[in-house]
Amino acid sequence: MSILQNVVRAIQSSGILKHGRTINEHVVPEYFTKQLWSQQRSNPSKDRAALEVLDENFKNVEAFGGYISALKAPQFVRQQVRNKYDKEAAVNFSRALQKIKQSSKSQAFLFELTNHEVKEFIRQLVLVTPKNIGISSQDVSRTFPLLVFGSVPPIPDFDNDPDRLERYIGLLTHTAFHSQSPSKNSDVIVERILRELMHPLNKATINLRTTTMFNDMIQYYARRNDFASCREFYGQMKIEQKCPNTKTYNLLLRNLAMKIPRVKKQLGFKEATFYLKDMKKNQVFSDVVTWNTCYQLLLDDISRGLFIEKMIENDVPVSTPFLANLFKSDEYTAEQLLTFLTEHNIPLCPRLLKVCNEKLIKEEKYLAVWECLKHLHEKGIKIGVQAYNMLLLPLAEKGRLDLVLIIFYRMRYVFRINPSLFSYRIIFKVLAWYRKNEHFDLIYNWMKLEMLKHTNGVLIRDSWFIKCDSISKANAVAISQNELEGFSLLLRSVSQSEWHIGTKYWHTYQFKMFKSRVGVRHATINWATWCDTATEA
Repeated sequence: MSILQNVVRAIQSSGILKHGRTINEHVVPEYFTKQLWSQQRSNPSKDRAALEVLDENFKNVEAFGGYISALKAPQFVRQQVRNKYDKEAAVNFSRALQKIKQSSKSQAFLFELTNHEVKEFIRQLVLVTPKNIGISSQDVSRTFPLLVFGSVPPIPDFDNDPDRLERYIGLLTHTAFHSQSPSKNSDVIVERILRELMHPLNKATINLRTTTMFNDMIQYYARRNDFASCREFYGQMKIEQKCPNTKTYNLLLRNLAMKIPRVKKQLGFKEATFYLKDMKKNQVFSDVVTWNTCYQLLLDDISRGLFIEKMIENDVPVSTPFLANLFKSDEYTAEQLLTFLTEHNIPLCPRLLKVCNEKLIKEEKYLAVWECLKHLHEKGIKIGVQAYNMLLLPLAEKGRLDLVLIIFYRMRYVFRINPSLFSYRIIFKVLAWYRKNEHFDLIYNWMKLEMLKHTNGVLIRDSWFIKCDSISKANAVAISQNELEGFSLLLRSVSQSEWHIGTKYWHTYQFKMFKSRVGVRHATINWATWCDTATEA
């Protein structure tokens, strides 16, 4: 019986669990800066002053060997003097594993290699599974802004309001800050503040720390691929007698799933079994997210089939993220995914949409992706900017600056979806390839103006923006406000007309009208020839 047939049995047995998020609190930087805003204006180096205060508090602490070394007992493994990491053994193991995966009998070989560890791993997972399994409530309580264009908020006074510390650490770990000042590296400032606030010898915060704070720290360093720090914060939790919850173990198990494609000396089943045993010891039960994450650790279809059988036996419902992990395999096409969702009346969640778009883009069915995004907008379904970036990226790699600009304009001004910094990076990258085009300076200045509108005047100078800026300065072409407005009108006209991604032209009958109405030379852009004018960077 195939994996997909087992999943159908699981759906018929326990149904589909839709992930719903209930937002209890929305944390924004103004929560911490409202009272101190006037002081911050008079003191532009507020972040540096905050770090100096922390340095003053810890000037008497004699640290040895890094952040965690001040904790004398018990000692962490990373502090002990050991032999260097055996890179050669890790490379050899990873190469051997890759050869097994590429062989014709890979499924049988992988099952024979891992079956004992997988059986124990699944057995421990079943032991921590409750009768009425669902989604842990700790995973659905807060929301934070992804991007803030401004300085890092100063450390608040949390003596009278201990909950402010938890909100502050949550904001720093979930939000990226971008400041106008080139001397301020927000990532360094944030990490330094977090390290000091969560230091084991910080007496001001040691009694205020919660499990949620440690979960935020583990999630923060997991995004930075610093898995050793994640394990250290997990150890610090137990030392400070903060009981881990379901989300803690879900994050640690997800770290193991993230390390699967990396070079390593062994598989992650033993470490996963250790976490599951620790869950049983601390009387922490698994949820649907735990089962979804554990499924990602499996390497062969035989183990996956056994895993789904255990899901059916324990009445674990199939969730939409689980289906997204299942259909990631190259074995399934986008058509099979959409057919499966239609037959079983499963809604298209963001993760399933991402998997579907990835498969369509891999098949170079760009028009199908665009029609899907347009259909969701017409139905009033709000989707994130990542779905549009997935379409912009392959078109940019093909040198289709015309299509990229039209999709960008329609995304922002028709669908009302704010672009991300990655969206601008994509456009500046493909624009740099058109450095010899006569309309380069117009498009560069228009995109620069769009970025400043989005970032509240903060100019994000990545490598491709700097390259385009250098080209524009070398060209020394002055662009008037009338020309910028004319270009916006041109984009609006083209975005409203019918066009086809598979061709190198639009039915742009409006161009002659705009040439007489706008009165700028750029209204006569020949979009059909743009694909042939690109030059390699």
